[in-house]
This record gives sequence, structure tokens and C-alpha cells, in this order.
Amino acid sequence: MLLKIDSFNLSFCIDTGKKQPEKKQVLFDVSLSIKSGETVALVGESGSGKSVTAFSIMRLLEDSSNVECNGTIHFEDKDVNQLSKKGIRELRGNRVAMIFQEPMTSLNPVYTIGNQLIEPLLLHQEMSKQEAEKEAIKLLKRTGIKEASARMNLFPHQLSGGQRQRIMIAMALACRPSLLIADEPTTALDVTIQAQILELIKDLQKELGMALLLITHDLAMVRKIAEQVHIMKDGKIVEHGDTETIFNKPNHPYTIHLMNSVPNERRVIKLEKDPLIELHDVNCRFKIKSGWKGFMQRDYKIIRAVDQVSLTIHRGTTLGLVGESGSGKSTLANAILMLNKSTGKILFKGKNVQNLSGRAMRP
Repeated sequence: MLLKIDSFNLSFCIDTGKKQPEKKQVLFDVSLSIKSGETVALVGESGSGKSVTAFSIMRLLEDSSNVECNGTIHFEDKDVNQLSKKGIRELRGNRVAMIFQEPMTSLNPVYTIGNQLIEPLLLHQEMSKQEAEKEAIKLLKRTGIKEASARMNLFPHQLSGGQRQRIMIAMALACRPSLLIADEPTTALDVTIQAQILELIKDLQKELGMALLLITHDLAMVRKIAEQVHIMKDGKIVEHGDTETIFNKPNHPYTIHLMNSVPNERRVIKLEKDPLIELHDVNCRFKIKSGWKGFMQRDYKIIRAVDQVSLTIHRGTTLGLVGESGSGKSTLANAILMLNKSTGKILFKGKNVQNLSGRAMRP
């Protein structure tokens, strides 16, 4: 067994100003096991204890929180809670890696993407700097990053949310771990890259015998790639079993509720005559530096972030705007709020918001 969690309990010790800290138990007798090459999904609502369980496997809570725990977590027959500081450093990122849900809080804002990708390769893989740079570029390409060599010199804030999440995935896969913990791994990714990332992870599983602990709310993803499913509620594993059994014959009331919560029909809404928002041929252009065209003369190029976009939104309806990272979705939303300059017409209740003053745009 690659990973075995047995009757694990965890409490946070909260300082309330009294002599004894208040204990808040968040995990109750959690038991879970993963074989080499197996995909296990941990499913539950926010606050149910999924991420705390994942953090406990890598002992990520002890440095930032006062915690008490009992029970055991064994990885490759070693008790994780008994490892020395050196032992846990060798475990993290090398044998066990994690894709965090929010990449902006996980990536170091003052180091380039290249530096952050190369560091674990130098630390764990005994590569030369040149070899590590080549491997880092290869990882970026495999996770769908275009112009990978150029991206190596960028900082996290210079990338879109989807690109940052792909960087996190590349970093997690850098040392080819035995266990990959993926906390909502495709949350920030566009629909066209989600399938590629999941396929990449599955390919690496076959290649390396890598196991995957998948933490997600996406039941469609779970059914597609997981072999075992654990349902978590209020810090407890309330039901577990193979994927088809959990989906087709759930037993616990919460599991039944979870399966029934998947939307399967659409509301029919009678549209009002006049749209709430109308966009007519909206364009957003940005002038960016692209080098030098002569002595002390900057050269610029025009980026068409939004090009001739028209749409209407009626009150009470939901409009989905879908596209790859960098396709202009957020830029268009910012233009509607007058946070980006634009041309064309943007009408709200029949009024052109582009003609409104800054005061009129405020609530």
C-alpha cells in the first residue's frame, strides 16, 4: 500500500486568552488508503476537511498552526508523523507533491517562473542548471504553456490565472512523485485545457505508477477518472467504495443528497422585451512595448484583446462566456464596468455607460 491513513484525528488548538487553549476537532477517525497507480477521489462540501486531510499527509499544518493529532499516516511504510525535518523535506515535492487550489498564494511573487520550476529539479533530481532549465521548459510545454522559453523569465503576476495554475501543475510534476495530491486541479483552467491536463496526469500515472488523490467538487471528473471515491462530511468519511457503486447505489443520506444535487434540467424563463445589457461591436486595444525601432525610439504593437464583440443579456438570465486563458473574457467584463477603455457601444438599461461620469459609475 502506497498511502494508508488509519483512524486519524486532528484538532486545532485556539488561543482564547484563557490558561488552556480551546481545542476544535476537525477530523474524526479518518481512514483512507491508496495503492500505487490508483486514483482516489475525496469529495465533499467546502469546510468538510478535505484539504486539511491532504495537508496532514505532507505535514503542512504544523509550521503555521498549533495542532494535535493521533492515529497514523503511513507513506511507503514510513510513519509520516515520525519523520525528521530532513525526512519530511525529502518527502515533500519529491515523493509526494501537491497542486494547490489557489496558485497566486502558492507561487513566490518575487521569483521568476523559471527559478521556481528549476529549484526542485536542482534540489531533488541532481541535475545541472542547464539540464534543469531544459526539463523546466519541457514541463511547461507539456502543461499547455505557449512560448515556454519566454515564460520562464516572467513573474507570477504577469500571467493569467489559468497560466498560473498550469505552472503549479508543472512544478508538482517536476520530480515525478509517487503520489500527487490535486486540490481542485482544474478550477482555474479553461475548458479546452482541462481534458489535456487530466490526460497528462493519467499518462504520467501509467508511465511512473504514480497515484493520484483528487480533491474536487466536479462529480463528472470523479466519475471519469477515479477508481475509488471517499465522501467526506463534517470531518468524517461517511461513505467510500468503488466509483460505480458510489454513483449508482449510494447508501449514506449525504451521498444521496450529493448525487441528487447535480443539475439535470434547465429553467425556462420568459424574457423581458428590452435587454438589461447590450454590447454592440465592442473593441479593446492595448499598446505594448515590443522593442526598439531606432536609436532611443521605442517600438510598439497593438494587441486586439476584444474584437467586434456583440451580445445581449436579459434580466434573470445567465450568459456563459467561454474561452481559453487570454482570449479576452476578463477584458470584456472589465470593459462593461468601464475598467478598460473600449470602443463600440455598451448599453445598460438602454443607457450608454461609456458616456457616464466616474461619479455616475459608483454605487
